[in-house]
Amino acid sequence: MNNKEQNKSMNYFLDKIAKAIKYCLFFIIIGCNTCDRYDVSNFKNNLDTFERVKNVIISLNLLEENLNELDLKNLRASVIDKDYLILKKLGLNNIQVFKEVIVFKFSYKSDDNYFEKKIDTKLNTKTTNKTCNHFLFYSKNNHFKLEVMSYPRYAECRKDYEGINDFWTYSYQLWYCDD
Repeated sequence: MNNKEQNKSMNYFLDKIAKAIKYCLFFIIIGCNTCDRYDVSNFKNNLDTFERVKNVIISLNLLEENLNELDLKNLRASVIDKDYLILKKLGLNNIQVFKEVIVFKFSYKSDDNYFEKKIDTKLNTKTTNKTCNHFLFYSKNNHFKLEVMSYPRYAECRKDYEGINDFWTYSYQLWYCDD
């Protein structure tokens, strides 16, 4: 083998190593969960709050056919201060109703660190600055609840879901994927 062929072979080998390292870093970044500010225990521990808010929504009929979404600001006047502060702390975006299912949506930007953002920029992988979504579903009808949970806006990019009791289910997404 002459010197030119050795250099070509070495460059090919180094390119393969560089690609392998790039893919390993990509999967490490994806594997790191920067959306772990909350988990199901945050919602289980505050289930009394969600029950009171759910009862207020139902009793006052705050969500009608013509108003399908209720945000935290519009909910403020109808709930007690303690419940409002808990919802605010958890990052409530809105509450929606579909087919007798009340959906509480909580969102925040991921807590990516400088190193993750630098690698993401270098590899052009778009895995940082994700939106972290947590959903809490309530319904007395389990069939309707499962149907709503399978809507693309709740099912795509779903990381996990867990039943809290017969009426409440918690779901967690890495980012909103509705195309």
